[in-house]
Amino acid sequence: MEVTAPASLYGMAIVELAALSRKHDGNFIYFVEMFRVQLMLCINYVVICLLLWQIWEMTEEKAMADCSGKLTRLEAICVFLFEVSMLAELRNSLSILSLLWAAPAPPPPP
Repeated sequence: MEVTAPASLYGMAIVELAALSRKHDGNFIYFVEMFRVQLMLCINYVVICLLLWQIWEMTEEKAMADCSGKLTRLEAICVFLFEVSMLAELRNSLSILSLLWAAPAPPPPP
């Protein structure tokens, strides 16, 4: 049975930490990658907690219909997440485009 890691930050953390080796990668690469993976997970958790906290504040204040400037943090986080997802889609599209560009053309029919 073959198990694949999820294609997300959590999957990257699982696979990268499992693939690191101090013996083969060296101390510097090993500790830098360990720090980077842990930092990315912490940033992810902080953003999720911020979003949940902002949503909780909105429901407590019943400010869902009121756009009085109290939601600027939530709006900034939503715009940031939208931009990150759009850049990821753009990167995937460019990857597919470069793959199609590099693919060999079919031979002409005889």
